[in-house]
Amino acid sequence: MMARKAMALTALLALAAGCQQDGNVDPMVAGLARTIRMPESAGDLRLKRARGEGRTLILETEMPGDLGNVVGASDVATSFAHGICANRATMNFFSEGRTLRLDLSMPGRPPSSATVDRCPPGPVGQGVTVETYAQMYQRMVGRDLGDGTRLTSSRAEGQTLVLVLDGPAGWRQGVTPASIGQDFLGGFCEGGTGNAFFQGGRTLRVDTTEGGGAPMAGQPLSACPGR
Repeated sequence: MMARKAMALTALLALAAGCQQDGNVDPMVAGLARTIRMPESAGDLRLKRARGEGRTLILETEMPGDLGNVVGASDVATSFAHGICANRATMNFFSEGRTLRLDLSMPGRPPSSATVDRCPPGPVGQGVTVETYAQMYQRMVGRDLGDGTRLTSSRAEGQTLVLVLDGPAGWRQGVTPASIGQDFLGGFCEGGTGNAFFQGGRTLRVDTTEGGGAPMAGQPLSACPGR
């Protein structure tokens, strides 16, 4: 279950690829549609097509339907915008009226769309930093992850991304900080983002609370299993 939570959250961090545009597309939009790429392991998020229409970059994506209670089109669109704005070469994408539209399909659910017209809060033009990841997860704070647990905090502590999960009384019974982190790490890495995240000395720590009580610090993690 913890791994599944991580996969749902990690879907927000994957950036994707595709290419197709018409003849009247803004050059920067056209360039991104050609070059935007996803890690080899895409996890639960897949980009089916990227194309341009005028000054709008359109990303057609899909995810499993069971993630619809946790992740929506606006979350995925904002995550792509974080990646675009973090890149020095594309950090000015949203100037001059350019927009990003994300179309999301999930089996068993109606299609949905979201549009972004500015950089989200967070570092711009500095590459994808721990603070960037923290801002991406910030959108999920307060949401029920499906079994009464919630992400209550997402922050950067130096090179460490610290996530705090809260659940009802007794939800941590029989587990240790190390085992919670390892369970979460399985989904984090399976989702396709883990290997890229840990480059450059970044670490991940998953702290936990019960009913908003005192946190139990997790074990810092520095690599995906088998690395």
